[in-house]
Amino acid sequence: MYISEPIEKYLDDLAARLPAPGGGSSAAMSGAMATALISMVLNFTVGNERYKAFEETAGELLARSEALRKNFMKFFEEDVHGYDLVSKAYKLPKVTDAEIIKRKQAVKEALKQATLTPLHVCQNSAEAIRLLPELARSANRNLICDVEVSVRLLEAAFYSARINVLMNLKGIDHEEFNADITKQMAALEKEILKYRDVTEKEISKVTGRGG
Repeated sequence: MYISEPIEKYLDDLAARLPAPGGGSSAAMSGAMATALISMVLNFTVGNERYKAFEETAGELLARSEALRKNFMKFFEEDVHGYDLVSKAYKLPKVTDAEIIKRKQAVKEALKQATLTPLHVCQNSAEAIRLLPELARSANRNLICDVEVSVRLLEAAFYSARINVLMNLKGIDHEEFNADITKQMAALEKEILKYRDVTEKEISKVTGRGG
């Protein structure tokens, strides 16, 4: 469980010649860092007299960002476990016809499970980025740069996880499942781009510069 380990342990293992952790957990960590920054901005807003009119909404957004941060950390750990399942499935024997069939089914199911974790990262990235236009408009302006960093980290989380989703789909021989996931990914990407652009416009009003 990397969550309870020093960050150096995770980074050392990420850099090492090990099958996991890899890009999937990195995507989830990007989402966790983004939502942590969102929470920081809101924590510097709640209780600040200057933003009293935004106090109630800020509290609600803080609860949502913290829930999303916990989700990202869960996906961070799940990604490593998901790779283990896929690796074990590929190592199953494939000598007899029965073994070949069994292995093929095991690989398909493992890849399906491994696809769900990065999909959830993408879904949570879209949910988190929806919070940012309101932060840019109404939260503590001294932390507007942290809102902007959150945008970039959520983009990174989404597109990094998307890579793993699309790669895993190539190994899944299930037309309906693949079509559903592909449709979801397209819709989520539209959400990411939409709220990124809206947030950048709000940020530029504060900073006086483009995104």
